[in-house]
Amino acid sequence: MGTLLRVVRSRHPGVRIEPHQRYPDALCDQLLDGEIDLGLCRGMRHVRGLARR
Repeated sequence: MGTLLRVVRSRHPGVRIEPHQRYPDALCDQLLDGEIDLGLCRGMRHVRGLARR
């Protein structure tokens, strides 16, 4: 994740980045509710309405 954050900060220095750990259910709920913009996950179930790449 460090590399990803370095790239974002170098390309968009004004973007506020706040990494926080979430449990899978909370991560899904907060993404769907628009409370957070990006979630990094592994081993999570597929949730309708969320794109995985």
